[in-house]
Amino acid sequence: MKNIFLLIISVTLLLSCNETCEEIIPDRLNQLNHNTVRLEKIFSSKPANSSAQMHQLLLNHPQLYSTWYSKMINAGDLNNANSLDSAEIKLQAFSSDSIIQYILFNIDSVFKNFTDCEEKIYNGIERYNYLFNEINEIKIGTFYSNFNATVIDADDRIWIGLDMYLGPEHEITKNLPPAIPQFYKNKMDAKFIATDVLFSYLMTNKFHLMGEDMISRMLSYGKMAYLLEILAPNENVAERFRYNESELNWCEENEYYIWQQLIDQQLIYSKDQVKINSFFIDGPFTKSLGPESPSNIGIWIGYKMIKDYAQTNCKNIHEILAENNVQTLLSTYDPK
Repeated sequence: MKNIFLLIISVTLLLSCNETCEEIIPDRLNQLNHNTVRLEKIFSSKPANSSAQMHQLLLNHPQLYSTWYSKMINAGDLNNANSLDSAEIKLQAFSSDSIIQYILFNIDSVFKNFTDCEEKIYNGIERYNYLFNEINEIKIGTFYSNFNATVIDADDRIWIGLDMYLGPEHEITKNLPPAIPQFYKNKMDAKFIATDVLFSYLMTNKFHLMGEDMISRMLSYGKMAYLLEILAPNENVAERFRYNESELNWCEENEYYIWQQLIDQQLIYSKDQVKINSFFIDGPFTKSLGPESPSNIGIWIGYKMIKDYAQTNCKNIHEILAENNVQTLLSTYDPK
């Protein structure tokens, strides 16, 4: 009878612990004002904006305008003293180009209703504000990046290059030049927008690199991926890592193999940045793990380490972010 009583106590304590492991965030949160600018529409508005009007509208977002003008459409230095007339002429030529208009028409068709993406992004930031007791009025903008940018921060706004999310099966995506490789075209999908934006936000506001070696970077990125899971709990797990289901399945089925390769290749405590970077960059696969592996495995394996630590020790996100001892964070990791 005594043994049964002890068993009941143990089970009760275990269940109690498991219940407190997850961050409790109420359904009703302080609602953020939706403040979204659709900047790509200035080039295709009806009636059409004049080049002077386009220039003035773009000047409302000077950081983005300068970057877009000089680096994305390669029109020169916007800040050049003699550039005003030149800028308007180049904007007129850009906006009247038939190919540009065709792309803009398709962007508008695909993203005529952007509400779903907005809701996911704003809800994620509302959850962030609740977790960290902050009041961040995030502002979102969309634009045409000329196939140069997915998500960038500029002018106190997060900008989304919608052309980079038209879809891998879209005619425009398929016909992009070889300079954009096929593995990248495969990920040009609108399903990644919300998590791309939220992950970018976390990297700007919460990322702290624990050290220069492989394991420190894995754990640092793993913290951000774990926090992203809290901010976007309803998003598909694979999509949070920019994976498809087969790529995620490969990771889960080969977790022990990944860990063993890190050990065998003496990579865990390596500070060789070339080798480290190969685990954190977009590509057709991770070079050290073979052609069947997906890219960015460093983020996924770091997430698994952090999740094991959080669940085993019932740690909340504040404790996880504050813990910078590598051995402590690794103490509960058990690759399957």
